[in-house]
Amino acid sequence: MANKQARAVSRRGSGVSLGTGSSSENARVDAWSLLLANIAGLTGMLASVEPGLTRLGLDHKTLFLLSLLGTHDQPSALARALAVPRPTITALVKRAEERELLRRDAVRGDLRRFRLTITPKGREVLGAGRGLIERAMGARIEGVSKSDLEAFARVVEAIGRAH
Repeated sequence: MANKQARAVSRRGSGVSLGTGSSSENARVDAWSLLLANIAGLTGMLASVEPGLTRLGLDHKTLFLLSLLGTHDQPSALARALAVPRPTITALVKRAEERELLRRDAVRGDLRRFRLTITPKGREVLGAGRGLIERAMGARIEGVSKSDLEAFARVVEAIGRAH
């Protein structure tokens, strides 16, 4: 009986099926297992593109930082959006600035603050990095039905809104 109540996480094809282990019970999603499966999938995908990002002079954190520069131009806002400590953002910004991927401009009237802007070189490597990610994700979702992908997108958006 305990086995029937144990949560089962099984791999089927390229996806993860989460349920209660009993076909007679209503299927319930184990949020922890779903989170771990999501992290494992994303970590594996990022690891697969890391060599290509390295050839571009990037890592995935810098790629994500560059992708946010249109909407988050202050270091504190970037730290919140990327869920990393402010010192990590400071180091990423410094390296990206040294590689001329972004520009730091003083905020008029407050010399302690500055605004970050992506440079043309930054836009170029961002586009190339996004292409690597899109191809890697495309390979992982190949064979998943359009309706499943649309449902997945709705779930991801809902989780993001709950933030």
